[in-house]
Amino acid sequence: MVKVSRWIARILGLLFNLVALLLIGLTLNPLRDYPLQELPALLALLVANAGIVMAWKWEVRGGLVACVASLITGVAIYFSALSIGESQKLALIVALVYGLPYLLVGALFLFCHGRAGVGVSVKEPKLTVSRSGK
Repeated sequence: MVKVSRWIARILGLLFNLVALLLIGLTLNPLRDYPLQELPALLALLVANAGIVMAWKWEVRGGLVACVASLITGVAIYFSALSIGESQKLALIVALVYGLPYLLVGALFLFCHGRAGVGVSVKEPKLTVSRSGK
């Protein structure tokens, strides 16, 4: 079950990263004037992409980076959409469309790590005191 969940997270993460990179490529069109209010959302989206890539090797670190970056992406896109005059409902929908997929994939990586029990049974080293007098 964990192995299947892990591969689902990897495949979904790869698909989301490809779509996001396509959107980033379209956003960075040199013929277009680039508004500065879009920069935080773009950077947070890149960090979320990096988190998904990290999660292939380090599930906890990558999953946490993806989750936190997805929340930052959602907030940044929400305020970016409000700044260009969109309604609050539409801004919220756009923020969820961009942020929620990375939150779900990051949470799935964290779930896989927790279900696999990695790091749960780590044994602490025992300290022994030797008595030289006996």
